[in-house]
Amino acid sequence: MENKIEVGIISNIHDGLWESAFELSLVPNIKYKKIYLSYQIKMAKPNSDIYEMVQRESGVLPSEILFVDDKAENLIVPQSLGWKTVLFDELEAEKGVDEIKNLLAL
Repeated sequence: MENKIEVGIISNIHDGLWESAFELSLVPNIKYKKIYLSYQIKMAKPNSDIYEMVQRESGVLPSEILFVDDKAENLIVPQSLGWKTVLFDELEAEKGVDEIKNLLAL
């Protein structure tokens, strides 16, 4: 049996921008398990409530969650919950991708 990696999104994006990002191919057009958009759920990163809700709804162990963000302040709560985290700097994208691959054992 092949390992399966499910992908979800937690974003503080504003109303309408997510749809535009898809239309402009700025985000991968893949099947996301769940998408949490702050304007829809009335919660935003780095508030702990959003991470706790995602963890509860994911149905997986905290240690099985890999959270990638470009802001260090958004990683504090997930780390405290036991999530794996990666601070992704688009100027050092290759380094970030390598770190993600290592954490996913790819």
